[in-house]
Amino acid sequence: MNNNIKRFVLILLAVVFAFTLSGCDIVGNARSTQAFIQEKDGVSSILYGNTEYKLLPSSDNLSPLSTDYDNIIYVTEPDVPVLLSYFLGDAYNISDDGIFLLSAYDMSGGYYCRADKYDEILKALEGDFNATDLCYSYYCYDENDNYIEERTKLTSNESSAILSVFSNVEYTAIPEIANLNYDYLVEVYACSSDTLFMEHYTDIVLSGDEYYLIVYDEQATLSYKVPEAEATVISEIVNTVMNADEFYYDYEEEF
Repeated sequence: MNNNIKRFVLILLAVVFAFTLSGCDIVGNARSTQAFIQEKDGVSSILYGNTEYKLLPSSDNLSPLSTDYDNIIYVTEPDVPVLLSYFLGDAYNISDDGIFLLSAYDMSGGYYCRADKYDEILKALEGDFNATDLCYSYYCYDENDNYIEERTKLTSNESSAILSVFSNVEYTAIPEIANLNYDYLVEVYACSSDTLFMEHYTDIVLSGDEYYLIVYDEQATLSYKVPEAEATVISEIVNTVMNADEFYYDYEEEF
């Protein structure tokens, strides 16, 4: 066998070996991200590895957070081949605390809760929502350039400023928020201490140089003009979210 044939055979073997390793990686990666939908005791559940997640009843207040967009799985019927799970499966993100599965694209499917925490979360859902804090959320880029939701609880000073406005300022009923011709809006939520449960509380609106708190009553939209002292505090919330938005648009323009 001359040198050229030897070289060709060695290259061919190297290619075959590399393809074999690559194929093993592909199958291994697909298997590690495939989960299976199943019905158990009349409740839909997802089996991911050895961990079971059970479907929770729908809730307006439950709001799990997932900021790791690489932590994704593909849910299929048990008979779907592993290499087709990416194409045929429904994509779900795992929440940051590892307790919930969230549909990556459509929340109409509801939340799935890890079986060992299911009864605890179900009990919380069935009880009254008791807020302990106020918070706001916004989107920003993390260190891996993922566009994620960030939640921040209001400081006691910020919460006090909002409560002071509601206690000391007369509201004005307006037909709709658009009548303010506002420049910016930040949604504030009443929340549990871990922000797992959230309920819309008020909107902070910036219109020109004035700040307003907006409450949506069943029959009207209520507007509270924020006095100067409270506006100094409340403006910091708006500035935080505005800066995140400006960074987003600057980042997008770069790419």
